[in-house]
Amino acid sequence: MPLIVMVGLPCSGKSYWSQKLQNYFNEIGCQTIIISDNDYIDNVNHIYSDSNREKEIRGQLKSGVQRHLNKEKVVILDSSNYIKGFRYELFCLAKEQATTYCVVECANHKDKLKTINEARQNGKRYDDKIFNELFLRYEAPDSQNRWDSPYFVFSNLLEASFDDIKSAIIDKKPLKPNQSTQSQPLSEANFLYQLDSQTKEIVDFINKAQKGGPMYSMKIPGEKDVVKLNRILPPPELNRLRRSFIGYVKMHPIEKVEEIKATFIQYLNSVVAN
Repeated sequence: MPLIVMVGLPCSGKSYWSQKLQNYFNEIGCQTIIISDNDYIDNVNHIYSDSNREKEIRGQLKSGVQRHLNKEKVVILDSSNYIKGFRYELFCLAKEQATTYCVVECANHKDKLKTINEARQNGKRYDDKIFNELFLRYEAPDSQNRWDSPYFVFSNLLEASFDDIKSAIIDKKPLKPNQSTQSQPLSEANFLYQLDSQTKEIVDFINKAQKGGPMYSMKIPGEKDVVKLNRILPPPELNRLRRSFIGYVKMHPIEKVEEIKATFIQYLNSVVAN
């Protein structure tokens, strides 16, 4: 059954809408489970002030999704899920299980979210510094990305239809597992060549750019996404990340050659952020 990935900033109502969705799907006869970061986080500032602790929480959430994702229940992941690379990993999990997938973003004005945050109790209230940092780090869903689609939004101005969400994930055909499992499209020599050459092109671009000193944001020619670095990446480390990505793609094949660069950029951003 489907995976619903909630996405949103602090205090945007992700848990509220997760519960509403669970009630809706239970009422129409679909067994539904919520996997929530509330079950793993006692103090939000303790987690979001340390990238390693945050990475550990994401790993626990992903493991929870893997345990419960099957053909018998709807899984709702109630967390910020603000990193594009992590959403791509979740999309791949749904694909491996040959089930459907959608993204539901909870959105509101920053001032409104700050007011809600200030009323929270200790442990659930974000410090101002961390609250503002999460706004800067937030990678909003883009419905043109297959891992952010189908895309729905709940906000103070717009409320998605539960029936529309049901139509998208219950009535729709499941995602077809890439032959990763069945090794496609890597059986094609051209794809392997493109995978090797396009990732090398990006690594070479980053290495050249870093020779002039630290660069924390790099626009790759012809690509919409930006490479975001929090430190200089030495050539050996970049090459190691490139090899890891190629290995990852062998297990989670990319559907189109045109998506190689964008996916590699998101992979780098995800790994470096962690």
